[in-house]
Amino acid sequence: MYFTVVSVGIELVLGLAVAQLIHAHPPGWRFLRTSLIIPWAVPTIVNGTMWRWIYNADYGALNGLLTQLGIIHSTSPGSPCRMSP
Repeated sequence: MYFTVVSVGIELVLGLAVAQLIHAHPPGWRFLRTSLIIPWAVPTIVNGTMWRWIYNADYGALNGLLTQLGIIHSTSPGSPCRMSP
């Protein structure tokens, strides 16, 4: 319980201090804001890209697994079954 209270308290104080620092627009505030946002945004972008690759109909891992299990039958990209009307 002690660790939780102390760590949440420290994180709250540091978060408010950084927020006040960014809000005050000191020299280099854009770099500071960018350096805080990039580590937050990159994992989300990478995660979305990974799921996009997994679900890809032509070479995705899920498509390959379902094909190997015999649940679906893979077709080539140019076959009539894959063409849009």
